[in-house]
Amino acid sequence: MVASADAPFADPFRREIVGHRKSIRSVAWNVAGRKLASGSVDHTARVYDVEHGVRGGRDVELKGHGDAVEHVCWDPTSPSALATISSDKTLRLWDVRSGSSCVATVATAGDPINVVYRPDGAVVAVGDRDDVISFVDVRTREVLRTHKFPREVNELAWDAEGATLYCTTGQGTVEVLAYPDLKPLRTIEAHTHSVYCVAFDHERHRYALGSADALVSIWDAAEDVCLRTIARVESPVRSVAFSRDGRFVAAGGEDARIDVARVSDARSSNEAHSARPGVVTRIGADRYLADVVDASPSSPAADRGSSASPFPLSSKYLAHVSAVSSLGSNLIANVALSPACTNR
Repeated sequence: MVASADAPFADPFRREIVGHRKSIRSVAWNVAGRKLASGSVDHTARVYDVEHGVRGGRDVELKGHGDAVEHVCWDPTSPSALATISSDKTLRLWDVRSGSSCVATVATAGDPINVVYRPDGAVVAVGDRDDVISFVDVRTREVLRTHKFPREVNELAWDAEGATLYCTTGQGTVEVLAYPDLKPLRTIEAHTHSVYCVAFDHERHRYALGSADALVSIWDAAEDVCLRTIARVESPVRSVAFSRDGRFVAAGGEDARIDVARVSDARSSNEAHSARPGVVTRIGADRYLADVVDASPSSPAADRGSSASPFPLSSKYLAHVSAVSSLGSNLIANVALSPACTNR
């Protein structure tokens, strides 16, 4: 199949990146779409300068966590500010321009599983395994407040203004809260089974949900109306992500395949296969596509769903990041360059 504007990754070039010593929990691209961050069971996070190559001397290893790094998230207003959370019950903030130095460490009450910046970069929301969300002021490093949910909460996302928080649940719903008072605004009856993941497009005009019912649904963010569904993933959907231009949405599940669909009509753009068999636990989208595949049968993500890290999808690059803890492999990232987009 020849690559085209509607199937940009049909015949890509590939590049391999090796990094962590143990399996990966999360990957994410920065706002500029040029750096890829990853978090691992080896207690570290790493930042890769993908475009200049892993041997360009620009990659950074972030040390300091005392347990697995469960999720990484970039500040949407800064290409160098990164947040990481760990099973050591801390949130760490980093400025990757200063190398591997941690800017701040904030203790969390529970075992965190996901973190997401508000669009203005001023606050991060941290969700934990006890279904408690903590809101942390990035400037003062203070926990502003916490909110306990009466039911399982899997993943979090903000609307465009940062005034509304979307929380996916184990009951197949999305609970929408006002911020900062956290008043419940509405409950969206989205899927018949647990909703594992949520992602907004770059302009936050639409959002996608991935569910245990093996469906991806695409929603209008202004009206919370479902526009269309994608049913090609043959297993519970663990992660979803939009391309930077909003034209494509990618979804990954338990069969180590990534479905890339056109948002306009849900038709397949092409199917991307991960490097190893396993569960696609993370997807993030920007100028690239990157995913985490964990072949470990005891992966926490397989129990609770994706906690949020992305597998960046863009109209120009596709990057597969595979972590196979059962085989003891390092992080392997296959960066696929689409010939159809090289001249854009």
